[in-house]
Amino acid sequence: NFRINEAAKTIYDRFWHEFCDWYLEEIKVRLYGKNEYKKKVAKSVALWVLENYLKLLHPFMPFITEEIWNRLPGERDLLCTSSWPSWEKNLIEKEIEEKMQFLMEFVEKVRNVRGEFRIPPKQKIRVILRGDEDKIKLIKDEFEWISFLAGIEEIKEGEREPLSASVVLHGVEAYVPLKDIIDVERERKRVEKEKEQVEHRIKSLRARLSNAEFLEKAPVKVVEETEEKLKKLEEKYRVLERIISDLSLDKEIKNE
Repeated sequence: NFRINEAAKTIYDRFWHEFCDWYLEEIKVRLYGKNEYKKKVAKSVALWVLENYLKLLHPFMPFITEEIWNRLPGERDLLCTSSWPSWEKNLIEKEIEEKMQFLMEFVEKVRNVRGEFRIPPKQKIRVILRGDEDKIKLIKDEFEWISFLAGIEEIKEGEREPLSASVVLHGVEAYVPLKDIIDVERERKRVEKEKEQVEHRIKSLRARLSNAEFLEKAPVKVVEETEEKLKKLEEKYRVLERIISDLSLDKEIKNE
């Protein structure tokens, strides 16, 4: 019962999305920093992890992994003759994994805010936190690499400022003040126009899916693809509504 495709996908997802997307990006702060001990630890861990991933990938990509293996520092035998990685229970730290998962989600949500509001990559942002004290402390403790990956210049506790994008995750509310970063009125009009376009497409797909003739004659795959498109558009519509709400917060406060 060998599930080769599943094994390959699992290794790929872990290697690309965790090691490359996250760990290698996170350690850049230490590699470019002045603390030699932190540099050494980051390099040692990265090398150890890469060596083990090459062993796992070798059955699927024998030639390229062998080539990379031979370019790594130090004297080494052929990769194909090396021992298979062993599971080491002492390296499993559930609490650390959960904390890292939370921090990764925090960075992703802040990045989403940057994308949704079209904040330029070079523009630094402020983040205001409120909620679970332990999680807020965790974010502050890891400020160095979080700020590097999310383009943050300041993280502090406080209340929501007028005209702020909002993010909520696991007991923490995070607010990104937008007033001095974007042209609010222009962005609001753009999003409202996009919302109208999405709403029109949603109505069109709903009409198609409520058409008995379409459901009867169209291939099952086409119907499923249409349903999936509708689902994604409805999610996008909700996001656009939230963005408009965030961009209108200053008006709501002034009108109170």
